[in-house]
Amino acid sequence: MIVFAHHQKTAGTTFIFVLRANFGWQHCQSAKVKTKLFTQKDLEKVRRGFPGLKSLMGHNLMAPTEHLTGDDLFFATMLREPVKRMASHFQDHSLRGGNTLDFKNWCARYPETHNVQTVRTAGVPDVEKAKAILAKKYHYIGLTEDFNQSLKLFKVLSPYPVSINYNKRNAAATKKHSRSVLENPENLKLAQETNALDLELYRFAKEELYPQLLAKHQKALEETPDPTVFPADYKPFKFRLSKFYNNVIFSSLEKLKRT
Repeated sequence: MIVFAHHQKTAGTTFIFVLRANFGWQHCQSAKVKTKLFTQKDLEKVRRGFPGLKSLMGHNLMAPTEHLTGDDLFFATMLREPVKRMASHFQDHSLRGGNTLDFKNWCARYPETHNVQTVRTAGVPDVEKAKAILAKKYHYIGLTEDFNQSLKLFKVLSPYPVSINYNKRNAAATKKHSRSVLENPENLKLAQETNALDLELYRFAKEELYPQLLAKHQKALEETPDPTVFPADYKPFKFRLSKFYNNVIFSSLEKLKRT
């Protein structure tokens, strides 16, 4: 079963599309279990609620290799260049989350946006632990900056046959917020300082782990077609079925259990 550790603003929405479009009601969005930290007990619950469960993904999958066990678990994640990830996080919070703070004050107000990928991998701000976990416990690591090749690698490594076609996400209405980070020397320095651990983790993944995976599976990758990118309104049956099962069937059952 695929356990995808989703770090904010690393193309996770597109990856959710791929999982939903392949597995339908056998894909679970872990947020439907109303807990801040998804545990082994929650995994047992969703296995009962999603017969034949094949994939699991969500923001409450914090350090999943530390909290979930099972011989069939296939741990996967996607990493993104940390400064760009943080700039995108700031932009999204400003455009859709109601944030009115400038970047400096936002950064101080939300320390949980610092070193997101390290903390969500290791459970603590310990980059050496995060490196060891990625190297020893993760079956798949992709890079947002090499997205299509990363999807091809996922197709090669996935424990199930998968299609890696996806729909194009709508671009943000404006990028002024992310540019205020990336094009302002003071803000850029702050983003680098508050993501020093993530920068080290990303370099490790980009320069060592990811190239090793590509080299190991070079022949299979060469034989794997590039994904087809469909318009944003492309929503195949299994994708719609997955949303309905997660949002209506499973969520309704969870509400009944809590009453």
